[in-house]
Amino acid sequence: MHLLKFKDYDTYVEAQTATNKEKLHKVWAQKQEIAQIVSYIKLHMPNPEFGLCHGVRNGWEVQRFRELLGIPVLGTEISATAEHYPGIIQWDFHNVQEDWLHNVDFIYSNALDHSYDPSFCLDQWMQCVKPTGRCFIQWTIFHGEGDIDGADCFGASFAEYKELLTNKYEIEDILSCSVILEQAFSMKKVFKKLRRHGLAGLRRMKTREIFVFVVKHRESYSP
Repeated sequence: MHLLKFKDYDTYVEAQTATNKEKLHKVWAQKQEIAQIVSYIKLHMPNPEFGLCHGVRNGWEVQRFRELLGIPVLGTEISATAEHYPGIIQWDFHNVQEDWLHNVDFIYSNALDHSYDPSFCLDQWMQCVKPTGRCFIQWTIFHGEGDIDGADCFGASFAEYKELLTNKYEIEDILSCSVILEQAFSMKKVFKKLRRHGLAGLRRMKTREIFVFVVKHRESYSP
């Protein structure tokens, strides 16, 4: 597990904003992944009313959840580009709005690796989740510690993610699917993956195995 330290908060925001603008039109969430999560919500969480998605760039997943669930879903993005997309607010996902507390049916994010303090961040998210709610957190090989570069400031293995999540909470299930990536990768990313994972790493860049941790409060939880 590795955590990149920033000189100060402004430096962190600058790094996140720069990466957001560079990758604004790239979508990291996948159709199969969101479909699986929606099916899980419908099976285990009848009549959800409100969801949050954190670190959403252009908000593709926000619109997808809205379409499939037919409920209000709000996205957060630290960059000012948020104002250009419907259903997204400019917001640091380490912070909590008062009306979110214990009032969110589900939270989805593939951006925990952008947190400067993932344990604190998880606690902030989970205090928003209802006692019956779930937090869906994505992990792929690209969330590992070998892929830290500026904005992706937290890197951890699959096992280390599990350890982090089960420190205070319970993993109810782990969803998974394989997808063929359509986006192109920079030569910097290719060489980095070659150095760390060899040819097998390059193959995984084209076929990505997505895991989604389904996190819930422990039975003893009481808001």
